[in-house]
Amino acid sequence: PETVQADCANVPHITVPGTWVCTDNACDWSIVQFGGTFESIQKVDIPDNDPVGITSSITVPGAFVCTAPVTFDLSIGHTYVGDLIVTVFDPEGNRQIVLNREYGSQDDIDLVGVQLDPSMGANGVAGEWRVQVSDHASYDTGTLETWSVTLSCPTDHTL
Repeated sequence: PETVQADCANVPHITVPGTWVCTDNACDWSIVQFGGTFESIQKVDIPDNDPVGITSSITVPGAFVCTAPVTFDLSIGHTYVGDLIVTVFDPEGNRQIVLNREYGSQDDIDLVGVQLDPSMGANGVAGEWRVQVSDHASYDTGTLETWSVTLSCPTDHTL
């Protein structure tokens, strides 16, 4: 067993970091799990009746390969949520609309734990995640308060 353990320690590093462990006289790779929430707390005013709207970004460091869904949280203060379209973009430019002029005259919205489509971050979640908020009617205004993505992934090489 000691020789196998020493041999395991000398096996070259593979693409998903972790540690070599000796199990039943064989070398097994134990994956290091990464989990975390990346958040933007920068408040941004949403221009009234502007289909381009605003974009906010978060950078996820390193290179991560997801094994679990990405979840999304958002908080917006707005006097008529039904005016808004909210779109999330992953680092590869894939997009998902998470709010599309719903909730009518409701003031303010908090979306918590929205499961993003499995294609979001499927080719790695490292890089710039963006959220776009646009207002599609006149007279009501608001602010993007906070937003975040939560990941549960094994880590790859940190770049």
